Amino acid sequence: NNLTHKKGLPAGHAPIIRELVVPVFRNNKIKAILGVGNKKTNYDEYDMKTIQLLADLAWETVERKKNELALFESEEKLQFALIGANADSWEVDLRTNSCTFSKRWEQYMGYEEGEIPQTIDGVLSLIHPEDKANNNEQLEKHLLGQSQIYETTSRVCRKNGTYIWILSRGKIVEWENEKPVRLIGINFDITVQKISNDALKESEKKFRALYDNAPLSYQSLNEEGIFIDINPTWLTTLGYSRGEVLGEKFSSLLHPDERESFTVRFSEFKRKGSVHNVEFRLRHKNGDYLNVSFEGCIGYNPDGSFKQTYCVFQNITEKKKAEDEKNKQLVEKEILLKEVHHRIKNNLGSIENLLFLQSEMNTNPNVTSALSEIKNYVTSMRVLYEKMLVSDSYAEISIKDFLVSLIDIVRSLFPNRASIRFDTQIDNFLIHSKLLFPLGTIVNELLTNIMKHAFKNISSGIVNIQLKRIAKQVVLTIEDNGQGLPQGFDIGNSQKFGLFLIEMLTEQLKGTFTIENLSDGKSGTKSTLQFDI
Repeated sequence: NNLTHKKGLPAGHAPIIRELVVPVFRNNKIKAILGVGNKKTNYDEYDMKTIQLLADLAWETVERKKNELALFESEEKLQFALIGANADSWEVDLRTNSCTFSKRWEQYMGYEEGEIPQTIDGVLSLIHPEDKANNNEQLEKHLLGQSQIYETTSRVCRKNGTYIWILSRGKIVEWENEKPVRLIGINFDITVQKISNDALKESEKKFRALYDNAPLSYQSLNEEGIFIDINPTWLTTLGYSRGEVLGEKFSSLLHPDERESFTVRFSEFKRKGSVHNVEFRLRHKNGDYLNVSFEGCIGYNPDGSFKQTYCVFQNITEKKKAEDEKNKQLVEKEILLKEVHHRIKNNLGSIENLLFLQSEMNTNPNVTSALSEIKNYVTSMRVLYEKMLVSDSYAEISIKDFLVSLIDIVRSLFPNRASIRFDTQIDNFLIHSKLLFPLGTIVNELLTNIMKHAFKNISSGIVNIQLKRIAKQVVLTIEDNGQGLPQGFDIGNSQKFGLFLIEMLTEQLKGTFTIENLSDGKSGTKSTLQFDI
């Protein structure tokens, strides 16, 4: 044969005289062919069977080598994965009572190579006494076919005496006479996870205890405002059972007047992420409505989407009732106090009129003067009461409003008012009403003295009134350009009742008062009052 179907032979190859080629079949497909040639005689059926057997053996050898290489690569990957997971493989042979594991595992546990007996009993001796019973129970269940895999969590002792948590998983892989004889498995070091899980469980336990026994009512709503969780205090406060509430809309328990506003508030809550001191009226199971005050925040999923609300509320019904009653009493007291002040003001007005009539009817100039001064004091008190009646607070009153009114009234009492110019610079601030009585009387006395005595035989004059607040101190200055004080005047030795009254009221204010002639050749007097507020 010329064997023209062949591509040719290598250079120097012997000529082919005879040839036998057999295929290698796997899964009905030709995987390879094996050929022999140059037999001295023709090939027979025996030759064909022999070459076929040789071809199959050769292919199986090739396949085995490939599988061994793949297995080696797979084992390398497995070892790498086990190292990364703090894990290692083990194998138990029940026929020999042996347990094999890697050198790396012994080192990981702190032992020298061969120091751990490679027997089942030797390995079990490392397990914490409290965990042995459960470990043996799980192994027995798997050997009896009651579980698909053997799995247990145990504390295993390292050489230094400390324990680590090991998750062990295994499976039967060989039987003899229908009895398991060999298991393989993996050990995982789960100490970190175990400690974390135990801490989490303890935290959850504490949270659950707090949740169940918290003095505040807790509730959680989904994005549609439907109840998904409530605590026992919530149920006790409103009288419902858990089954009556979960799955219902929160708005169904609201007072009808507040349902529409809740829709707006709930949208605002979801947008802002929190609420503080939001009040609603919730319906108790008995039909009554309770006033409650909410605090809460929004919980989010890992992707940032809405998860649920976390809210607590306080039952402020009694507090609300007390506040309403208090406000009612305050209104009543306010009305009563206004009425009292109104009557006092009217009585002061009556006294003013009586003093005026008496001074008009009296012909003795000294008596008339005395009555006028008394009337001016009463006028000062009446002005204060008038300011208190129109003020929002009886405790504090605008000092500017009070003094401007008082100055105008005092000025209007004197016939020479048209020729006397009053210049005022008064800071506007609130001052306690108890300070206004002495202050008003002092201003009244000083202005009365100026109008009566400073401008005698003088056709015109100027009075400067200045009141400033400097930090916590009030400074009142009243100047005139009149005749001034008589030569040798000493306020300490003065027998004038008006100055005596001013000094007494200054002590009441815990302040200081001075009166002196103007300097630098100017005529007139300067009075200065200082006190703290």
